[in-house]
Amino acid sequence: MKNIGGIYMTTNLNKTDVTISFVASSENLPLIASKFDIFKHKGTTNRLFAVDDKEAEIEPDELISKDVEFESVTFDQKTVSTSIEITQLLLNNTPIDLTGIAQGKATRRILRTLQSQAFGKGNADGSGNQMQSIFEYNTYASRIADIKTFSKVDEMFNDFANSSENLQGAIFVVDNALFATNLVDVGGQALLKPTITNDGSIGTIYGIPVFVQPMNGKGKMVLMNPKAYAVSVNDELSAEINDGSEDTDVRRAGYTFIYAEIMASGMVANPHGIKILTDLTMSAQSVEEPKAKRSRKVKGE
Repeated sequence: MKNIGGIYMTTNLNKTDVTISFVASSENLPLIASKFDIFKHKGTTNRLFAVDDKEAEIEPDELISKDVEFESVTFDQKTVSTSIEITQLLLNNTPIDLTGIAQGKATRRILRTLQSQAFGKGNADGSGNQMQSIFEYNTYASRIADIKTFSKVDEMFNDFANSSENLQGAIFVVDNALFATNLVDVGGQALLKPTITNDGSIGTIYGIPVFVQPMNGKGKMVLMNPKAYAVSVNDELSAEINDGSEDTDVRRAGYTFIYAEIMASGMVANPHGIKILTDLTMSAQSVEEPKAKRSRKVKGE
């Protein structure tokens, strides 16, 4: 086995086995899931998450101990896998880094699965062959607390910003870009401000980057600290590159086959760090028009 830049490779007659650090490969990719709280573990585990909003005391007459509250979340890993086929004709005409494809493309595919599961494709408890969905979390029997829902963007932001810890690394996630571009305040000004970045965002709202992720009809907008969703992985992304030199079926098919898999489980870790916009209209106002102004009558009416 050879260690090449953190990638472990074992070469046989007809295939190369590659072991890649999924956590390292996920860093700084322009995908929402790369921002999740990804931690290393093998198999099923219970992880404790601290919940603490208490303050210290100044010259107290008596110092009263205040316990940090810990909430336990169970992660039950399941296999997440993908396969990539590259035709021999393409390989003959173009130099291709097969190990790089296994590391880059497979990692991105797995991250896309993690985030699509988190935003609507998953279920309430992360059981079976699914991860936990943010939108189903409030029906989860062992939930820490309900995820708050709102019908106004500004009210959602105000509640979220009450905890300064939430704002560190916060993101908006929208079902589609059109929804974000149609969000306006009462003055008709667009909430979405365009920016030029390489992080995958389409702009900012209230200075917070906005990302697009289809939500399978479950919602239109989420405001969250991405660390509020945690993913347990065994870290080793195992990839098998089969060039068909000793595999009759693969050789006859005329392609090189890359198979990659990892063990993973995704769960909500901090429901207080996630807010959901339930207004499904495409013209959600950020600030409600003052009632006094709406009810005022013109003289002579």
